[in-house]
Amino acid sequence: MGLLTQPLHQFYQSRRVVSVYWFEPNNEHVLNHNVVPSVHEILNTWNVLERGLEEERKAQKASVINIAFCLKATATEEQAAKTVMPKNNDKIIESKDEILANVLWKLLELRQFLTSSHTHTAWGSAFKKALTTLKSNTTSHHEQLFSALELIRFGYLNGNNLSRSYYTSNIASEEEKRYILLISRTLSLVPAKFKLSIVL
Repeated sequence: MGLLTQPLHQFYQSRRVVSVYWFEPNNEHVLNHNVVPSVHEILNTWNVLERGLEEERKAQKASVINIAFCLKATATEEQAAKTVMPKNNDKIIESKDEILANVLWKLLELRQFLTSSHTHTAWGSAFKKALTTLKSNTTSHHEQLFSALELIRFGYLNGNNLSRSYYTSNIASEEEKRYILLISRTLSLVPAKFKLSIVL
């Protein structure tokens, strides 16, 4: 909400917004979108222009700008320092690559994979390390890994019961049930192809 309302008229910034959950229809949950400092103020050091991107593309020998590119571009303190560029009204971001890279960096900082000085947090280092283990380096895999790390951070990608569970038999032990939950949650993040084998 903070991202949406910040550039809009003051009316929207002070507008009361509530959320009503289906399981609590009588309770209103107020969404606090008037955060100080604002998201725009927090992220105002991301203004990397085409020249900086071109240098990084050559260094990485990369043609595509994605999450992996952005994490590699801030891998060391020296590299991260090159990306600290406060907004300059005389030099605004215009190209598709400039917009994409800066938006991805802002997202990574908002989700605490990067610090305010653009260096990696522990989560950012883990993300970069995990990206190097991918057999297929595609944007969809980056997004799936991003989702997995977010779920791990909030304690949801595990074998614990999050709600009432139903089992049709007592064949599985408690430990096996936990494994089943973890595997099913992990598989829900990635597209899976299963081979059907028919034994005659």
